[in-house]
Amino acid sequence: MVESGLVLSIENTKKLAASARYRLNLFDSWLDRRVKRDHHPLTCAKGCFACCDLSVTVSWAEACLLRSVISNIPNGTFTSWVDRVVKLSSRYPEEDAFLEAYRCAIGTCPFLGITGECGIYAFRPLSCRMLVSELPSRYCGLNYNATANEAEHRELLIWQDGNDCMGPWLAGPVREARKIERILHQDSFHVYGVSIRGSLPVMLGLVRAGAEPGMELPYSPPILEVIHPLDAEKHGSSP
Repeated sequence: MVESGLVLSIENTKKLAASARYRLNLFDSWLDRRVKRDHHPLTCAKGCFACCDLSVTVSWAEACLLRSVISNIPNGTFTSWVDRVVKLSSRYPEEDAFLEAYRCAIGTCPFLGITGECGIYAFRPLSCRMLVSELPSRYCGLNYNATANEAEHRELLIWQDGNDCMGPWLAGPVREARKIERILHQDSFHVYGVSIRGSLPVMLGLVRAGAEPGMELPYSPPILEVIHPLDAEKHGSSP
């Protein structure tokens, strides 16, 4: 009985991972068409990691896809990452405060290489893919709630007035990513009846431990949230 349950769990993980890969590719195709249509080159390029110290939220399906790349970082580094994020969430239980504190308290993503390349680029989640900008990369690295550079802050506000954007990032990709995340939650509903979303290291730790949506899990907001079918429409990726 235990063995059959384990096989089913593995099959569920593979099924959701395949779904996530397919839907992430759909997002990439959408973004390519958008860039070609608008003729506005993006400043995002290999070696730019200005946004790679932001908190990353992933769906369960994306965590299933990312399971295969957990070994890309040393086990001790991964464990420390999870521990520090859990402690930060205890200190800042409100999501907005947690997201703002994350950048300074946790720092650069452990999957980032020493020359600024993403070690999981082909697998990176929607929360990473959706952050694209036409502004110089320095704008993506600023904390606009605390920055002392008033000139850059004022320049960003002027740019925002003439563009459809969220901070330094274009709003269109963010909205498209949120649509796709809702579909990923639907995929989880079909398998488990519920879905979950949460902080990248926490979700990777859960999928590595063999946990699944519907189980009693040891985390809560802002690093883990249970999504029910009636709640799905109001949920989407956040940086």
